Amino acid sequence: AIYDMEVVLKKSDDNGETWDEGTLLVPSRDTSTSFTYMLPAVTSAGGYVYVSYQDYNGATYDHYFKFSQDSGNGWSDEYTVTDDHNLNYAKMDLTIDEDGKTYFGYSDDTNIAEEEAEDNDIFIRATIDGYPTNPTINLDGGSDDWDWPGEFNPDNSPVTWEDSGENGASKSFAEAIEDGLQEAIDNEDTFVDEYGVEMANITLTVTSDTDGRVGFSELKIEYTVDFIVDQDLLVTRLNSLVDGTDDSETTAETKFSVSSSTNGKVILKDLKIVTAEADLEITQMDFSNSSPKEGNDLVITVHIRNTGEGDASADITCWYDGDNEIGSRTLTGIESGNTETISITWEDIPAGNYEVTASIVDSVPKDTSQGDEDTISQSINIASADPEITTEFSFDGIAVEGSEIGWSLSIENEGDKYGNIKAYIYENEEDEDNLVYESPVTKIDVDVTKGFSGSWLAKSDVDEFYLKIVDTDDDEVLNGEGDGEYLDVSVQKMPKLTVSNIEWVDEDDNPITSFSEGTVAYAKIYILNEGSFDVTASVELKLTKSDKKIVPTPAYGANINFNGDTETILMINDEYPKAVFNSEGQLGFTGSWIVDIKMSNIIAKNSEEQIWDSEELVFTNKNYRVEVFEPPNLSLTQFTANRVDIGEGEAVTFTIVISNDGEAEATGNIQILQGGSVVGTTSFTAPGYDSIAVTYDWSVPGNYDGEVNLKAQIDPNSVNPPGGPEDRVTDDFQTLTLNVEGTVNVKPASESGTGTGALIVPLIVFVVLIAGFGGVYVMYRRSQPSAEETDSFGDMGGLPEQPPIAAPQPEQPPAAAPPPPQPEQPPAAAPPQGTLLSITVPEGAQPGQ
Repeated sequence: AIYDMEVVLKKSDDNGETWDEGTLLVPSRDTSTSFTYMLPAVTSAGGYVYVSYQDYNGATYDHYFKFSQDSGNGWSDEYTVTDDHNLNYAKMDLTIDEDGKTYFGYSDDTNIAEEEAEDNDIFIRATIDGYPTNPTINLDGGSDDWDWPGEFNPDNSPVTWEDSGENGASKSFAEAIEDGLQEAIDNEDTFVDEYGVEMANITLTVTSDTDGRVGFSELKIEYTVDFIVDQDLLVTRLNSLVDGTDDSETTAETKFSVSSSTNGKVILKDLKIVTAEADLEITQMDFSNSSPKEGNDLVITVHIRNTGEGDASADITCWYDGDNEIGSRTLTGIESGNTETISITWEDIPAGNYEVTASIVDSVPKDTSQGDEDTISQSINIASADPEITTEFSFDGIAVEGSEIGWSLSIENEGDKYGNIKAYIYENEEDEDNLVYESPVTKIDVDVTKGFSGSWLAKSDVDEFYLKIVDTDDDEVLNGEGDGEYLDVSVQKMPKLTVSNIEWVDEDDNPITSFSEGTVAYAKIYILNEGSFDVTASVELKLTKSDKKIVPTPAYGANINFNGDTETILMINDEYPKAVFNSEGQLGFTGSWIVDIKMSNIIAKNSEEQIWDSEELVFTNKNYRVEVFEPPNLSLTQFTANRVDIGEGEAVTFTIVISNDGEAEATGNIQILQGGSVVGTTSFTAPGYDSIAVTYDWSVPGNYDGEVNLKAQIDPNSVNPPGGPEDRVTDDFQTLTLNVEGTVNVKPASESGTGTGALIVPLIVFVVLIAGFGGVYVMYRRSQPSAEETDSFGDMGGLPEQPPIAAPQPEQPPAAAPPPPQPEQPPAAAPPQGTLLSITVPEGAQPGQ
């Protein structure tokens, strides 16, 4: 069978004893199937009624709802609760709280868990929280008739709109109704009902800066109907009544009967029977402002004088420029001989020069002598004016990247005219994709400030907002001298401490690249604050491997400065953390150690920027490792030169080979020694289980002839990491002898007499000791020291330069007689200048002998 499913609402006003005929809310949408059950549900509170139901649209079984704000008399359009709901017979239930917030509960087969099997889940949706901000009500299309500043919520409502100036009312409700009726008449937006009465639909336009609801209840309107009675007929009937009255009666009585086809109340009052005709004239017209400006209201006051015999009333209408009606009012109770005034407000006046005319268009009784005195005209110049907008924008706190931040915008009109405006806020520049906020059209009167607010998801690439305030009447931009304005936006980044690098150095700040037992290393830890806040933090560090731990000294530091967007090298108490790699006999010491760094207690230097919980903001880093190897085992296996026969003052290149039989790579220095003194140093890096050759260039000193004994050895104090127990110092050196061919002149001992040199040395020492001063000190070394103890060059570099010494003479043949002895010098002869002592060097002697 095919069923015609519909949703019908019935209501009772007497707790269910009787029910109305029902209201069709949802007609049948689909009559092609027999299994569409709409399963309606209803809830109500405080005059709000919500009805939900399920309906088939040809593809899905979605849930919908309608609501009423007047206890079910009027209903909203249809709204969708679900989207592509495929589960039929899924009843929805709903409830409403005392504030009017409604909750919808239903089941859905949407596979939100992304499992293979289908699942049915229960969902709850609710109407949006919030109350209207700065709500307004308008009945005539002009300025707002009711304007509530700020939020309109249950704490300050309901209010009664009755008199002007109370509870947000700009004018009384009666005046607003009259203005709405007048606007309908002016716009010819009226109709005549079945009883011949001219009627009008008045629209109450409600606006608000934010989402919310404004409800109306207990609307009560009392109005006066002026019955226009045919005067001639009334006079005829009254005269007939009087004529039929006994002459003895001073008064005649009659009865007025009023009937109506609907419930209501009609009050007849102030019925006056005037036998005299009216004689009215307009004597004067005044303006409330002689120099008005565009957009303001102008009050026109008309003075009417009654020169007739009886009281009268008059209908007054004002126009500008002939046929543009401003408004009409009725002035009653104009007593004979008196002048009365009536005021008509010209709202939202336009700029320009205008002729304003006021006329008596009708009167009771009739003024049969109407003429020019019933009309008056007067010119007025209305200056052009514009709204002048000033703005103030602020965030509700510190904008932090990736977080919602509330903002507030206040717009004040300091100009001479109201403005109908819209506010636009963009990120960085005006672009539809950058739109942050677009306000509803809002009227801002002169000297009035309107507030707007919202929230924004802060982004690091946004450094300014573009704010544009547009006059919707002419599309002119009102702020920033007609170009809009840019607002500085400072988006901060939360503190984020990361370890960007770790360098290990020795006490002389030399890099350490290999670690083993006994290594002492200092950690240069580079910590980057990726946030924008300047902070202090506590840092705690240790090295861990399984259940083992190395605690550096110092291992903890507090109140360490980390400036925003800055990389800082960690120093605790003005020193780098020092780690000593000492196994203390533990097994499993070698291998990979984790550098464990914890950064906590993060506090903003500026206390006003402390927007995070310092106990929750903690950073750790375990990304860096230290590989600890078995200690190096070094030996110096080779010390050679590119040549061993060399001339004095020439250069020689040494090649030195270091072998490392240990696992850890080692660095250190090699010393070149001559007679125990270091004459050269070069560095080396020896990989584990490998050997390395280094070279060193050295120059032989001048003025030398003979052998030079050299020694190359590993400086044990420079080796890092230190060698292990198997590393012996006995294989840490090698020696080398160079043959130097020099130009030193040597005089054989045979030419100066036997034993002369041996006598000269003691004599000099004796003379020095007797003299008691150290002016001359001569050392004479008779024997050549060993290569390990004595530098072959001795102290040659420190002695004053000596005159050239003759080369040794070749040995004379044995048969040759010795040269004759030199003649004795005269005693008076002066010694040669600069000569203290003449020494004869035996033939073949080494330097230092």
